[in-house]
Amino acid sequence: MRKANLKTAAIFFGMTLVAQIIFMAVLVPMFSQASGGLAVPDMSLFRPYAESRAAFDVMKAGEGLFRYRLFELLDIVFPLLYGLAFAVFLGLGLKRLGKGDTAWNKLLLLPLAAALFDYLENILVFSMIAIHPGDFSALAPVVNLVGLLKFLCFGLSLAAMLGILIAVAILSGRKTCVSTVRAPAAIGPYSQAVSAGGFLFVSGQLGMDPESGALAEGLKAQAERALDNLCAILEDNGMTMADVVKTTIFLTNMSDFQAVNEIYASYFTGDFPARSTIQVAALPKSGLVEIEAVARAK
Repeated sequence: MRKANLKTAAIFFGMTLVAQIIFMAVLVPMFSQASGGLAVPDMSLFRPYAESRAAFDVMKAGEGLFRYRLFELLDIVFPLLYGLAFAVFLGLGLKRLGKGDTAWNKLLLLPLAAALFDYLENILVFSMIAIHPGDFSALAPVVNLVGLLKFLCFGLSLAAMLGILIAVAILSGRKTCVSTVRAPAAIGPYSQAVSAGGFLFVSGQLGMDPESGALAEGLKAQAERALDNLCAILEDNGMTMADVVKTTIFLTNMSDFQAVNEIYASYFTGDFPARSTIQVAALPKSGLVEIEAVARAK
């Protein structure tokens, strides 16, 4: 299965947002009419109080209980959906900007906090129904505060999302050097990869261990390690091997072509990229194989 990228994360978020709008604008009024005239909760500061009183009236009358439970089920599902949508988008966006391993990752806490506050709001509403069926004023201020915190985190998440979109749009045409600790550090005056014009140009990867810097033993092990290093650089920039459009393989012995080719093919699921295979006299650190790639961001 192909991993999510920034575009699919944005689509996921958009679908979640549209679904929630439909839920609030269409399903809630339909539920209200089908439940014997249950008033649609307003969107003011005292919305949880209105929801609690209306829901209790329905249950007390013994009508519309199934619809109310369905209503609450959807209200539980949506926080999880938009929390995940925001978190995935922010995470991939930060990777695209080269901030995936920095303190900027704390932005991911905003959508998760919004979802948690949403769940806490629901729990408090149920508590008001169960503990104070005739008087909801005791917990109403707490519920309102939690609701405000939820909307605050939601608003900050949306602001961070828009900021990432703007930053990606501005930087998409610029040259940006990127790197990851999951692949060997550059052993010369070059970068692990360079992002420019919507493409990621990955430097040649040897079969080196990222931590020790030692070459793997044997041709097959080096080929697998080189491709693993390539995958790590792509993943830390929000891409996968499916985004690769061109590769170049350097071999010190062309008789190794078939063995490397079999390993290479296992890293792709179809729609193979364009490729060149070249025999060279020698490779850095006396490596047996080196692989470079060009990938396109989507």
